[in-house]
Amino acid sequence: MNNKNMTVPRDWVEHYAERLEECCGYEQAEIVRAFLAEPEGKSLDDRLKAAGMFSVAQMLAGAPLDRLMAHADVRDLATFARWVEMTRAEFLRQLGRYELGETVKGDLYEWVVAHTAVLGEVHVNLKAALAGSPEPVELAGVAAQLKNGFWDSCSGCHETEDGHPVGKYPYSQLFGCALGAGCGECGGIGAVWDSTDYDEVAKAAVLNGESNE
Repeated sequence: MNNKNMTVPRDWVEHYAERLEECCGYEQAEIVRAFLAEPEGKSLDDRLKAAGMFSVAQMLAGAPLDRLMAHADVRDLATFARWVEMTRAEFLRQLGRYELGETVKGDLYEWVVAHTAVLGEVHVNLKAALAGSPEPVELAGVAAQLKNGFWDSCSGCHETEDGHPVGKYPYSQLFGCALGAGCGECGGIGAVWDSTDYDEVAKAAVLNGESNE
């Protein structure tokens, strides 16, 4: 994707900044406004860096999310859950406007996609943790969690037959896999984070086979 010549309507980004201020605070909104002040002739990465924003690659690496949480005054599991829900909902709304054609896919499109993906994964895992354990949940660093896994096509909306796609699903360079149509299982992005330790699965299968001999 060539980001050098793409622009986003400034009234849309100002509206987005106002909504971001409502859910994430004044500092985050000012970061987006600073991005607008950068010359549009620069590359997207240069503009993001100059405005103090995280690039798509940095966001998917996980570490920035810990810093965003600190800015939003996340102190415990309750405030973390509220922050994730509100922030994810806002990014999903912005992503929906892109997909419906209401907003031109310009400078901030990949940035919005990356944030939506990471927040969606955190949201799904948080709900699963809360539903499966009555004990207090310890918040691990997001960066540490994202080192152990990869994005994979969502089985809920990416239909296959013997492992081969049934439909024509677009391959995403961003996620490194084909994206499904989007469903509740993946939060609408068509991919899920797979943190399965397949080495351990293989070892367990071997041990199970040996015990059955």
